[in-house]
Amino acid sequence: MQPKRDSSVKSLTKALDLLSYMGRQRHAVGVTELANEMDLNKSVVHRLLQTLEACGFVVKNPATRQYFLGPRLFVLGKVYENTVTLRGLARPVMERLARQMGEAVHLMVPAPPEGGLPSIILLDKIESTYQLTMTPNPGAVSPAHCTAGGKVLLAYGALDAVAEPLPKHTAHTITDLATLRSELAQIRACGHAIDREELEVGLTCIAAPVFEGDKVVAALSVSGPSSRMGADRLDLAREAVIAAAGEIRNLLR
Repeated sequence: MQPKRDSSVKSLTKALDLLSYMGRQRHAVGVTELANEMDLNKSVVHRLLQTLEACGFVVKNPATRQYFLGPRLFVLGKVYENTVTLRGLARPVMERLARQMGEAVHLMVPAPPEGGLPSIILLDKIESTYQLTMTPNPGAVSPAHCTAGGKVLLAYGALDAVAEPLPKHTAHTITDLATLRSELAQIRACGHAIDREELEVGLTCIAAPVFEGDKVVAALSVSGPSSRMGADRLDLAREAVIAAAGEIRNLLR
């Protein structure tokens, strides 16, 4: 039985090595790249990836046949983040911000690209005090170019640069690359981003960068129905979310 047990341990080690390599990349990876980098046979890599995919540790893009880290790792990561680092430190600040604004508060971080486009993942969320909510739940992945948090992460270099074509989700989605780049420059200048129904009709969101040192590691946002997020309320939300993001920055020191 010893040889079989040794073989199982070696397979597990190889699978973990694959996950570690993928975690260091900022792009989806294919079987050939993994085989070359890990010095493994392609058939071995393919078999390991199939197992990891079945367990939710990796996800395969059927169009490109490339792989990126899966939702199971996010769930495991949240267990860690509940006790230390970003999510745990930000939670009390988010709760105060939600009470102040009465709207949903989101904490977003970079995610592996989806469909070749920069994406963000919702790390944590405080529900709105209103009964009606339109916002996603933790673990949800969204495109970066049409979300306030995503545009913040793009503007400050926390995500790879976007390239055309930019998918259109609503009539308000920015699909022209030059227009998006101009807005990203404005975001860097003013320190916040706004999504006016660019991903979901009827939903408006304002976000600010969360720094750790001189590096942006997340985006903090306030989201609510456009009917409630008029100019005056957006001004209030802007001041509140920038101040809250600054509090989190101080906690990360």
